[in-house]
Amino acid sequence: MNAFLYQPGQREQIYSAEGFHPTTANVTQMARAARALECIPEMVDILASTPEYTVYTIFDHEGDPNLAATEAVAELTGIEFNLDDEDQVLSGPVLIIAE
Repeated sequence: MNAFLYQPGQREQIYSAEGFHPTTANVTQMARAARALECIPEMVDILASTPEYTVYTIFDHEGDPNLAATEAVAELTGIEFNLDDEDQVLSGPVLIIAE
């Protein structure tokens, strides 16, 4: 299992995957994701999830654009994002847990 944290304007950071599993979204995992994203657990949003990965973001975040995270999510999920459309670019921190 791998975990990567994407902060706007920075390279991906390896994050501890301890306690995470893509097929489970329990309270403990949401609290860990909140710590990584630097928000309260109630604001953690699961953007995408399959048995192979989970993508955590902050619900309705209006911060700096996160192009690296958007590209990583596109590659992981197969979802196409228009990087020229600011409404399609993820913003704020993004945490990806993947097998």
